[in-house]
Amino acid sequence: MDPFIVIVFGGLGLALAAVVWLGTHPPKRFVSEVLNRRDNERWATQLQIESEEVPQMLESANAYRRARGIPEVSIEHFEAKAAHTQRALIRQAERHRAAMSHSDG
Repeated sequence: MDPFIVIVFGGLGLALAAVVWLGTHPPKRFVSEVLNRRDNERWATQLQIESEEVPQMLESANAYRRARGIPEVSIEHFEAKAAHTQRALIRQAERHRAAMSHSDG
């Protein structure tokens, strides 16, 4: 048999075997990155936790506040305080990023 034919058909056979193997054993990390399945599941879990547990924590905090004679906190006040804190953190990060870009130049 001619060595050229063996090399060509052997190479084609190896390429076909590699494609079949990749098709049956996809890399799991790549698939999860493309689909963002882990991120979506994590955000869904976080949303479920927050929607169930934040009102419970707020009620517990208000029970403690009532027992001490301190005014209760509403969910709107709690959300506004959290949003204010988040905005402050974003402003701080922007100032830090601006300072870092000025020091690089």
